[in-house]
This record gives sequence, structure tokens and C-alpha cells, in this order.
Amino acid sequence: MSSSPISADAQPWGPRNELTPILARSANGNLRVESNGSAGCYGGWDVPFSLEDQLRHLLVSVRVRWADLQRGPASLEAMALWVRPDMTTHSWAPLEVTEQDGDWSTMRSRVLERPAGCKLIVRVQIRWSSTGWSEWADWRVDQASAPDALPMRLAAGSSKTTGPTPSITRNRDRFLELCRRAGDDNVDLLCLPETIFSQDLGEPSGQGLVEQAVEIPGEHIAPFLSLAKEYEMALAFSVLERSGELVYNTALLIDARGNIALKYRKVHLAIREAWRGVTPGDSFHAARLEPLGAHVGLNICMDSSSPESARLVAAAGAEILLLPIENDFRATAWRATPEESAPFSLPRWSVIQQSRALDNHMYVVAARNAGVGSGIFGPDGTVLAMDYGDSPLVTADVDLHDLRRHPTGPPYRDVIWYQRRPEVYADLVARAATYAPGETRN
Repeated sequence: MSSSPISADAQPWGPRNELTPILARSANGNLRVESNGSAGCYGGWDVPFSLEDQLRHLLVSVRVRWADLQRGPASLEAMALWVRPDMTTHSWAPLEVTEQDGDWSTMRSRVLERPAGCKLIVRVQIRWSSTGWSEWADWRVDQASAPDALPMRLAAGSSKTTGPTPSITRNRDRFLELCRRAGDDNVDLLCLPETIFSQDLGEPSGQGLVEQAVEIPGEHIAPFLSLAKEYEMALAFSVLERSGELVYNTALLIDARGNIALKYRKVHLAIREAWRGVTPGDSFHAARLEPLGAHVGLNICMDSSSPESARLVAAAGAEILLLPIENDFRATAWRATPEESAPFSLPRWSVIQQSRALDNHMYVVAARNAGVGSGIFGPDGTVLAMDYGDSPLVTADVDLHDLRRHPTGPPYRDVIWYQRRPEVYADLVARAATYAPGETRN
């Protein structure tokens, strides 16, 4: 079931006259928005919809083409507004570009729930461009089903060496046993620590490093694939990967069917890794985790010190970030010299993980080799579970579709991505600093 706009009733909209763009209607019902020449040009059309009463959950879409806008598609804006009878706004949701067909882009909203007594207006406009124009067409409002809950049991686990001298095989078997414990606890997604096969084997370089590395897939990875399938449990961990003459610090995401859903090579190496001969990866990704349907991404240890690592995973659609990690140097007390003792600070560690979760509105599951601090952090910044030194396996039951909302209505995550302006972030990706390393700034 769908509904059409009352295009004849479309009304011009702008915050004030000197910023309102030039507005026109075409013979075929399309609406044109052209810049008035001001750098602050901001405005467009409000298009009302007549909705049938039974329409409760909606998908809203509109198509647009444009030319000569200063910031390209970033100069376009579309949103769905629920307005009260007095025309004040009850709530809103941004429309996002989801498809491209030649010159035309489709912008679509997420599912909206209809507030009682409100009517729908779709606002289309340009923003902050002294040049260019846009043309809007093919408005649609379609009925959608109410979003289903997506419950998951998340877990972070660690396992300390005990007994005989550690080896790759003994480490592997120890973590397989931890996986079985998680499977028995009905965990859906388990994150294990960093380089689990090499735990407590030291930090060799040269040929010694190669001897600690394994092939992917290979004999040491195969048991984890089988276990994941047996328990119908997804899991992730990091290992040293041997690929030709190269060694990577590689994290694997194994789905509940026993397949490798994602392989991620650590981008930001600790300096000791680079000195030992580890090669970095160069990209971040997320994968849809079947059959659960969750979107999951990976970081490893030092990646956490660069906020772009988590942000790029979130930009790829991840709802959950898995972080196998040895430690975070920022979670130790500040030191004046390298020789000074620097104990691990659990509060500082927790703040780092909470910030990553909150900044990107996704769950963060961090697993430390040392155990203490392994935990699950909610997209609202809350600590959902934590290993305080006595819990080698911590779990949290979550609903991925239970999204916290911004005070103006849309999910907090939608607002995070809507308000971004990547066209002005060029300096952020410049490698050179504005002052020399080690220099004290006055």
C-alpha cells in the first residue's frame, strides 16, 4: 500500500527571505530548487501527504537530480517531518541516498512510526551553495512492517596460560575450550583477544615471527570453523597470518555456519610489530553476519588509538565493532620516562571503549589478552558487561533494533550520520602534523 503527495499543495520553505532559493514547478509535477547566489542559501519545498489511517510504519522516498552545487550531493537535503495540526514539528527523520540511476539519485528514509494526530510533510531542499540547482520527483510513501526485534547474546572472552609451556597448539586448544563454554551459554557472537595462538610465546622477529604465524584457512583455523557451525555461534579473534613472505596481524569473523565472513588485517601497527616485520593492512570493512542479520566490523588493538578506525567501520554499516586487543597505552597512568611504572587503569580503559561506542552509536565488544577490562559497551555509552578480573567470559543480551532516539525524534545513529560534513574534513586525513613530533606547543 502506498500514498502519493499532494504536489499541488507543495509550499515554499526557507528560514528567511534572503536565504530562500529560487523555486519553480515544472509541467510534469517536478519541483525545482535553484540557488539564489548566497553562500547561505538554504531552503526548498514542503510537500504534504494524504495518508490512509491504517498506515502506521512508513518508508518514504524521493528521487533527485542536480548540477553545479558547490558540495555536490552534500548540498542536498531531504527529510520526513511529522507535524501537528498547528504545523509545529513533532519529529523528523533524514532521508539518505540509497540508489543511483544515471543522473537520478533515490533518497529514502528509515522506517518511521506515525505519531497520533500528525500529518506527514516531506521537505526537499538545497543547503549552503551559492551555485547550482536540484530537481525533485517521484515521491512515495509505502507501508512497512513494524521493525522486528533482533536479540543477540554478545560475549567477550579471555583465557590465561596455565600448566605446561605454551605453544601454538596448546593456545589454540585452550581458546577452543573457551569457545565451547560460550556455546554452552547460548552465545550468538563471541570476541576473543589478539593473536591468541601466540599468547605468552614472546615477541620474536625474523624467522621466529614467521614460525608463530599460521595460514588462513589452515589446520589451526579449521577447528574454530567446525566449532562455530556445531554451536551455531559466530566468533572472532586475531592471529598472526603467514601469506607468502608477509606476516599480518589478522582478525577473522567466523559466522554461525562455519564460514569466514570477514578477514581484516590490522591497519595501525604497534611500533614493536613493525620492527618485528609485521606488515599492515590498508582498509576497513563490515560484513552482514548470517543468519543473524547483524552487520559486524573489526578493529585490532592499536587501531583503537585512531578514532577513524571505528568511524570507518561504522560508516561501512557496522552495528557491532569487535576489538581483539592486548592493551591500550592510553589506559595506563601517564609516565614521565619509559622506565617509570605505569599500572593499568580500568576507568580510563572503560572511558575509551565507551567513547568509541557512543561516538559511532554501535556496540563495542572488546576482548583483552589479560582479561581484566574485556567487556561489552552499548551504543549509548553504557557498560553492559565487564571482566573485573574474575570473569573470563562476560555476556550481555541486547536488541540491535532497540535504537536510542535523539530528542527531536530520529534514532541517534541517524542524526550522527546526517549532521556530518565530510567535504570539510580534508585536513583530518592529512598525515603531516602542524608541529614537529616531540615538540612542546606553547
